[in-house]
Amino acid sequence: MCFSVDLFAGLLDAGLIGVGGTPPAPTATVVAVARDALTCAATATAQFSVPAMRLDVKLAFGEAAVLVLHTGEPVLVDESGATVEPLQQDTLFYVLMVTT
Repeated sequence: MCFSVDLFAGLLDAGLIGVGGTPPAPTATVVAVARDALTCAATATAQFSVPAMRLDVKLAFGEAAVLVLHTGEPVLVDESGATVEPLQQDTLFYVLMVTT
């Protein structure tokens, strides 16, 4: 059986065959939005691509941080501050914080 180099290059480009590595982990996007305690102005301060898994919101963003879906629905966290469910792949989340 004879295969052309172009065929293998196409499979590599499409991610159908690898070069010994594992495919990248699915991710979600978290945008940090901070509100200034003095002026009440809200600004998007940073955008992160995070693994689509449970996120320790308290550890990553502080005690008072709240994680919400792009729809505005709060994401449930347990008593330690970690999300109850893994973050959904390819979904946009906002973390709301107050800065002083």
